[in-house]
Amino acid sequence: MIIPSIFTIAIGLTMITYWSIALVFKQVPEIKDEPVRIIFHIIAETATACMLLIGGICLLMNIKNSILVFLFSMGMLLYTLIASLGYFVHLRNHAMVIIFFILLILSIYTIIITV
Repeated sequence: MIIPSIFTIAIGLTMITYWSIALVFKQVPEIKDEPVRIIFHIIAETATACMLLIGGICLLMNIKNSILVFLFSMGMLLYTLIASLGYFVHLRNHAMVIIFFILLILSIYTIIITV
């Protein structure tokens, strides 16, 4: 289960890194316009990232019932990817739409090869 482990850990670390950098460099304009909504969104994405890290590490260590944690974290990720796709479609940011669509396909593939 090395590929699913690496995938989930990499995505979890990337999500945490993205939001950390975006917040430090004040690249989140919604903080001024919609602070409550974006704070809850960041909390949800951080929870997703943490669950992905836990799921990936559990799979890597072959911990009992790790597949359940992995699947739960991947469900969270699928929701996040679909919501993000909608956000970037609304902004007409085609590059980000393509990136998130590819991540969605890779996530589904990772689930399929794991179960």
